[in-house]
Amino acid sequence: MTTAYLLLVHNAPDHVRRLVRSLQHPQARIFMHVDRKSRLSDFEPLAAHGVHFTPHRVSVHWGDYSQVEAIFELMRTALASPERVDRLVLLSGVDYPVHSTHYIQAFFDRQPDIEFINLVEMPNDREGKPESRIARRVPRPGPFRYLTWALLKAGLVKEWRDYHQHLEGLRPFGGSTWWALTRECAQHILDFADTHPALTHYFSTTVCADETFIHTIVGNSPFLEKVRRNVTRNYWSPGRSSPETFGMSLVKDVLRERQFPADSFHGGGDILFARKFPNDSQALVDYIDALRDQVGVLDLEELKTA
Repeated sequence: MTTAYLLLVHNAPDHVRRLVRSLQHPQARIFMHVDRKSRLSDFEPLAAHGVHFTPHRVSVHWGDYSQVEAIFELMRTALASPERVDRLVLLSGVDYPVHSTHYIQAFFDRQPDIEFINLVEMPNDREGKPESRIARRVPRPGPFRYLTWALLKAGLVKEWRDYHQHLEGLRPFGGSTWWALTRECAQHILDFADTHPALTHYFSTTVCADETFIHTIVGNSPFLEKVRRNVTRNYWSPGRSSPETFGMSLVKDVLRERQFPADSFHGGGDILFARKFPNDSQALVDYIDALRDQVGVLDLEELKTA
């Protein structure tokens, strides 16, 4: 089986180069979307290392549907590749694997039909997926943004909507942006979005659709019965809107863990990737590289005191 790594990139070119190096494997293919607002020249040299760039670039804004558009660009590029890919793994450019690529490839090879994606039925305040994520209308970036804000403020356009009337009978689901899906599931997502333009438009006017739209499609599909928790670990502090940036302390924490606890909200499972890393990550990834290939023989007690 061939694994396609889909990289959403907008900054940290030095770390991205280290990430690309770490993902090299005979059964791996790497696809990259570079934010249209970023300099493509910072990343173009990676083509010499087998990176395939999306033919179209999206100007990506946090919380905006443009994140979904960039993800779809990556999915389409990978699925249209002359060489068939069997699994698509969505990562950001500031992720890094905490296992060897051989371990990761074997992990996916052993579970060829499992969909690794966090799913929670919405609304769910505990998991940070409140009703506002699917009911509140938000303006999109662009020339009409301030006009839309003015119409919302004046009450001429409804800010809060009854989402049940727009979801075409689907149950809403949310989860983390990052996932590892089979080819068949990825194709189903794209086909569903293409054939349900009204639903796609509705999600384009919600906040953080990258954490709801794909998840809602998967949660209402035959692939639901094969869903397991995702494989990317990040660390959140209370009240923060983004995960903690890795330093050596968090690197040691994730290497001690290696597994999500069985009693965690989405269940247990392997941790394959961690996010997010700073651009000057050399010392951190060197430490990971020195230890990650020792899976099965690593003395965890020694690591705890390192």
